[in-house]
Amino acid sequence: MVYISIFNRHQLTEMFRILIFFFAITIVTGCKQSPKNYLLRDNTVIISTDQGEYEISSPQFDMLRVDFKDDLVDTIHTFAPIVRTYLPLKVKEQGKELIIQSGTLMARVKSQPFSMVLIDEKSGQEKSIFYGYHRHQDRLKAKFSLDTDESIYGGGSRAISISRRGKKLLHYNRPQYGYGWGEENLNYSIPHLYSSEEYMLLIDDPARGILDIGNTDQDTLTYTSKDGNPSFYYINGSSFSKLINLYTNITGTQTMPPLWAFGHLQSRFGYRSQKEAEETLDKAIKAGYPVDAIILDIYWFGPELEDGKMGQLDWDTERWPDPKGMIERFHEKGVKVITVSEPFFTRKSKHYEYLSEQKLLAVDSLGETLDIGDFYFGAGGLLDIFKPEARDWMWDQYKYMKSFGIDGWWVDLGEPEKHPDTMYHANGPAYAVHGIYGHEWARMLHEGFKEDYPEERLFHMGRSGYAGTQRYGLIPWTGDVGRNWSGFKAQTSMMLSMGLSGIPFMHSDAGGFSMGEPDEELYIRWMQYAVFTPIFRPHADASIPPEPVFWPQYVQDILKPYIDLRYQLLPYHYTMAFKAHRDGTPMARPLFLYDEAMPDTIQQQYMWGDHLLVNPVTEKGLENLQVHLPKGRWYDFWTDEHYDSGTHMLPLTIQHTPVMVAEGAILPLSPNISNTEKYRHEDLTIHYYLGSQPSEEVMYMDDGKDPDAFETGAYRLTKIKAIPGDDTIELSLSNEGDGFPGFSETYSWKFTIHGLENSPVSVSGDDEIPFTWDTVEKSLMFETVVSEHTEIKIQRQ
Repeated sequence: MVYISIFNRHQLTEMFRILIFFFAITIVTGCKQSPKNYLLRDNTVIISTDQGEYEISSPQFDMLRVDFKDDLVDTIHTFAPIVRTYLPLKVKEQGKELIIQSGTLMARVKSQPFSMVLIDEKSGQEKSIFYGYHRHQDRLKAKFSLDTDESIYGGGSRAISISRRGKKLLHYNRPQYGYGWGEENLNYSIPHLYSSEEYMLLIDDPARGILDIGNTDQDTLTYTSKDGNPSFYYINGSSFSKLINLYTNITGTQTMPPLWAFGHLQSRFGYRSQKEAEETLDKAIKAGYPVDAIILDIYWFGPELEDGKMGQLDWDTERWPDPKGMIERFHEKGVKVITVSEPFFTRKSKHYEYLSEQKLLAVDSLGETLDIGDFYFGAGGLLDIFKPEARDWMWDQYKYMKSFGIDGWWVDLGEPEKHPDTMYHANGPAYAVHGIYGHEWARMLHEGFKEDYPEERLFHMGRSGYAGTQRYGLIPWTGDVGRNWSGFKAQTSMMLSMGLSGIPFMHSDAGGFSMGEPDEELYIRWMQYAVFTPIFRPHADASIPPEPVFWPQYVQDILKPYIDLRYQLLPYHYTMAFKAHRDGTPMARPLFLYDEAMPDTIQQQYMWGDHLLVNPVTEKGLENLQVHLPKGRWYDFWTDEHYDSGTHMLPLTIQHTPVMVAEGAILPLSPNISNTEKYRHEDLTIHYYLGSQPSEEVMYMDDGKDPDAFETGAYRLTKIKAIPGDDTIELSLSNEGDGFPGFSETYSWKFTIHGLENSPVSVSGDDEIPFTWDTVEKSLMFETVVSEHTEIKIQRQ
């Protein structure tokens, strides 16, 4: 009080202003030199910089989400992930840095200039550096470091090497008719990458963008987009299996398809009439081919192709006079029916005027329907799938199709194939939302089906989607591939790359789709390969028949046993699908995930499930093929011949494509069946390939129909363990799950043991088990009752 009294009011005011000025200078300086310019709000760290504001949160342990806002971006959207809540973060100041931690993932953050060093907390390894977002007018660029020896995988379906390092890739779903090896930009782009440094990066942006993976600067990865969604997820892990599990925890796993989806799906472009469809199916069945579905392409709603009635979504009754009767007859044969639909509505279709009047088609800048004049199938509009009223209307059309007995849907042209930048949707311009068009279509089908048909599983095939579309049940294919060796060569890497990004069901038009002359060797090799892919679906344009029954007899003699094998492998394939549904495990995997010593330059070999190594023959006229075998001992699937790890030159015959079985493998096989309705879990043979170490496998089964079978316990999971020893081999089987309608609690399984040199002394369970020893094949065979818990002991000589 004494000191204040010697100043007048004016002097006090001036002094206060000076103090405020110096305090402000101190704060600004502190923002540049220390991490104090941050807030922690709702489990999110908010950091202000000269460029804009960063928001850092954690959807789950070992993962950080980073969003960016500036004068042009004030709202961040969530497209791929399903997680909307965030975990508490560990945050502390350390000198000029802010330390943010989620589980094993630690980030050292500087605000000016912004940088974020991403570290594995356990090992101390610096895995990557994020250098922030940088704006140039309406474009934003995110920049990350790359280590010298780092490999990058993923990015979607592209007809190139699975290693993307050195590539500059367009992130934009775009079809290429008749493509072959080397085509970088195709129907299904995914802004998700997997690094050999054991991290994943999901850039949650559906806008058209460019992924530059060490192309412009070999030590830098950049992502640039216009009017995009500046949000990414960085996931830390110690292995691919952990990373894919974390990734699919936030984006969802593949739903279980119906059991029949794993059979032979007969398809072509296309059956032009009811008569042709029925006669072709009957011809295939009469020839002894198992068939589970027939797919009706574009001609079911009209004969025109160019300038036609796409979007009609109703039967052309002149050529399909009795669709209900036809479908009933198909069902009596155990054959399901799938029809094609597209998101385009031509002016000649009966729905165009209504959709345009109701503003359910995408529009121009003035809000009027934007007609696409250069569309191959005829001028027309594109459904605005982002508008709720349009989604509801479209779902009503699918329910109408379902009333005829349709079992599944094939959505074509869903990139969308034609999507001009001048087009606008309810949620923005075409180029900004292009990447999630197919994703939203899949969501509409998934949610509608779940609501109206809760006891059935959805079958939905489409050629475009986004990161996370697997949770909506999408089964994608690789587009209109050329019918040639170049197109065939591209298929393995496309399937593998999609699996690395959480899309496990990528497959191809087996035999090739278009633009090629008849080539019997190509057709045989492609069909052999297709047996070991998620979906077996021969398909082609009208110039060459895709159905094997129309090929020469010697071709059929080779391929008929392969199609039978597809059905024999049903329990193995269904269990693979279960693992994909449970934890995101891809059905097909590159060899380096099985053995890290295997180089990623091995393009044409892959692991099919846990136990089979497949090497498709993708070159014409080969008499020998170099096969690279990972660690361990391997069995030739066809001959039981043994091979050690390493490189082997194997002789080829047209009858077989190389398939190897890992030692210790437990492989369940079904007998030959005419379609999946004849499949019985109780009628199997369990093949064990003798190994040097204990091994185990699970086999999953449910009724093949219930969409919630696993979640509600309506399944049977059999765990099979094998313990080999010098004197004995011990097998144990145990079950979990409550079972399902029609499942028998007690049943007999056959067993075949591969790799023994001599006949065993005895085989026993609770009692002695009769056995057969094949002296030529050197295999042991027996049959025994399997109950809740079963123990089998093989006494060796």
